[in-house]
Parts: sequence; structure tokens; C-alpha cells
Amino acid sequence: MKKYISILLMTSLMGCVSHKSDESGVPVMEGNYPINQQYEVLPVQNIVLQPDEEIQALQTMDTVETSLDTPSAPAQDGAYAEWLAKKLRKELRSTGIQVKEVSGQIDLIIPTKLAFGNNQAKLQTKFTESLENVAKLLKEYNTTMIQIIGYTDNTGPVLVNKEASLKKADIIADYLRGQGISSERIITDGAGADNPVGNNMTAKGRELNRRIEMTIISLQ
Repeated sequence: MKKYISILLMTSLMGCVSHKSDESGVPVMEGNYPINQQYEVLPVQNIVLQPDEEIQALQTMDTVETSLDTPSAPAQDGAYAEWLAKKLRKELRSTGIQVKEVSGQIDLIIPTKLAFGNNQAKLQTKFTESLENVAKLLKEYNTTMIQIIGYTDNTGPVLVNKEASLKKADIIADYLRGQGISSERIITDGAGADNPVGNNMTAKGRELNRRIEMTIISLQ
């Protein structure tokens, strides 16, 4: 009776497996799977990978650090200009040069006295050190255009002021070219007493108006 039950159980179990066998009784495989066995294939769009939370957090941190330090990373919503402005502020801290960033455009406001001192045609040594650091960043962040405009106060003839302000802008542009910045990226102009930022009726206001504005425009 026990022998009969054992044979019956073995027959039932064998009947539950649907596959082909070779002459030795070993199931025939196709790839890694028995040919006749049925498998449920999940559509690709329904597959969701859920990495470990710690790994996911580390991946996110790595992405953020890379995006902040790499100018060639995809830039969106003015991020390229934000990175450059951040580095410029670090390099120009305590130099007297103001750095402003708005909507993908960076303005460096350089007092004429800081750049030229009392000399009308030669850059101050201390200022060239700052300008050299600016040039290094402009070479690194090369998808930018640089517009340099000179300004004066309202004392003196209009034409003389415009010529003097253009000359100063050109001197700074020439220095940047000497540092390896392509001429195609640089535009200069002399605005004279136009667009004052200070009151020309006061000495302090006139000093504020004597300036060079270097505008860095991101093309990203």
C-alpha cells in the first residue's frame, strides 16, 4: 500500500512540471530557462528601481557638488552666471570692485581711481593682479561675452569725456586680450557722463560716476 501511494505521488509531481527532457531525463534549456516553462514579463515602463535611501542621498549630494564646481555642466535658470558670480566675489573680495549678478548678467563696477590712480593711461599694479584673476575665470567660463564701458563725471567737454572714457575701456580690454581672452568676446565703449550713479553736484557723487563697468553676459 505504501509503495502504491509513493508511485502515485511521484506521478502527480511529475505531471505538474511542463518541460522537455533529453534521453537522460535532464530538462532541455533555452538560454537560462526551460523552453516550455511560462514566465510573466513585466513591461519596461512598469519597472521601478528603488535604490537604497542612503545611496540615493549620496548620489544627490554628488550631483549638487559637481554642478556647482563644473562650468560645463548643464546650466539652467541662470546657474552658469551664478557659478561665475560666486567665484568672482571670492576672487575680488576686499579689492573695491563690486560684483552684481542679475538674470544671467554679471556687472563688475570698477572705480576709475582704483584702476588707474592719477595716471590716465596706465593700469595700477594692484588692479592688474585682480584683473588677472578675472581673466583666468573668463577663460574657464568661456561661453560669455564681455562688454566694457568707461564713464566720467560731467566736468569738461562732452566729446573729451567720451574719448577719455573709451580710452580707459580699451586699455582694460587690451589687458584681457593679453591674458588670452579672444577679441571676439570683447566689446568696448565710452559713455562719458551718461548714466550717472552719483550726484555730480558733490565730490563724492562725481567720484562714483568715474568708473568702468565690465558686463559679463552668459550665452548659456
